[in-house]
Amino acid sequence: MPLSRRHFLQMAGIALVGAPMADFHLPERATAYGRALVAAPVHIRPDEAAAVTSHLWPDSVMAVTGRHAGWYQTAEGYIRQRHVQPVLLTDRPVSARISQPPFWGEVIGPVAPIYQWCAADAPLVTRIGHGGIARLVDFLPGETQWYGVADETGHLLGWSQATNWQPAVSEGRPIPVEIVIDQQAQRMTVKANRQHLVNTAISTGLSLPTGVYPVERGHPGGLCCRGDDMTYYGVPSPLHFGSGWTLAGIYWHNQFGEPAPGPAVQMATYVARWLYQTCGPGSYVVVRN
Repeated sequence: MPLSRRHFLQMAGIALVGAPMADFHLPERATAYGRALVAAPVHIRPDEAAAVTSHLWPDSVMAVTGRHAGWYQTAEGYIRQRHVQPVLLTDRPVSARISQPPFWGEVIGPVAPIYQWCAADAPLVTRIGHGGIARLVDFLPGETQWYGVADETGHLLGWSQATNWQPAVSEGRPIPVEIVIDQQAQRMTVKANRQHLVNTAISTGLSLPTGVYPVERGHPGGLCCRGDDMTYYGVPSPLHFGSGWTLAGIYWHNQFGEPAPGPAVQMATYVARWLYQTCGPGSYVVVRN
């Protein structure tokens, strides 16, 4: 179902405040899709008690046609929003996306498996979800093309099929912005020239002290987030502020609007990409309780 960029943002849970944003880089005619984060039940109605019509396998992709108070609507029924990562799939041919390393690469498939060597049956090292960004440091041509993917230290982490990647976009016109973090509401508002641009749900993993902090752009990706039982590579679009705190895109959950462990301020990957591209010199973060 073709959607306007405003419809996509609203369906993904992002409010555009005031005039539409010319610099929010989404396709003019984008189809909204969702990537199942878990084995997700599909209900006949947006109700946990409603009958289950089917299940989605993790990393399967479905077209999203509507949004209903914590639920996504698909052709088969309704899925809890927390079970789905909104994604924008590219229609660029593979030949137009292949580049010679080293460069920063963004995952454009549902997920990019990383293997110990260049074979789909090789031991799995990890998986980087849609929107993740990592440093690609080597290339193996052939019928199946592979990229060597680096870890946060720059050392080879493993190998991933090139069809899952494209060069990370570096478009945008950076401007000074004010980023307001409301910890109680778990929301972020971005302003420029006293105009409200975007208001979206976030997750804070730490209790941040209130105050005003200048923003520093890091590399476009490559960060690593370690949890109790999982390590996530390729955390994208980091913006640093304060005493080691970070705003970043998150591909492993869609529970924005409530606290979640991980980087201090978490948001959807495409929101983080836009913020990273837009945030110019003179930008700052305002943290509120």
